[in-house]
Amino acid sequence: NSGATAPEWAAAAGGGKIGQVLTAFKYDTSSDTAASWTDISDMTIAITPAATSSKIWWTFNLATMSKDDYASVKIVYGDDSDLTTQAIGDIRGSRRRSTGACLFQDQADQTMNTQMSGLDAPNTTDATTYKIQCYSPTGTTYFNRMSSDGDNDTIPQPCSSITVMEVLA
Repeated sequence: NSGATAPEWAAAAGGGKIGQVLTAFKYDTSSDTAASWTDISDMTIAITPAATSSKIWWTFNLATMSKDDYASVKIVYGDDSDLTTQAIGDIRGSRRRSTGACLFQDQADQTMNTQMSGLDAPNTTDATTYKIQCYSPTGTTYFNRMSSDGDNDTIPQPCSSITVMEVLA
């Protein structure tokens, strides 16, 4: 306003607040040898949005390792379909589309964290399930362990997680 009238403030924006946060942890070790998209055990979580306009912020952290080949991971809905807002690489030649990749280390035996996050718009108030899948083309991909998995105090025992947060509109 001009200097002759009292200031007026616009109403605060209503969106962007976090409505709920859910996390699932994978504490055990596992491996995958499938040359097809396969669910990673304990890396599934469901959230029920309060409104169809809500967005879901998802993030995952996997402790992974492969000594055989480049493995891929992706986030999908519980029915194996892609998210409504793409969270997968573009089609380019014969490359496998994925959300992220796992460590390929043919000379050393070590794990690495694969981390990704994104914003989804499921447009529903029904429970929505998110899960992480792995594709191991020619060998074994390990989760929460190294391939040797020796039992001594120099070898870490990591965990993996998936988190979903409702972002209110």
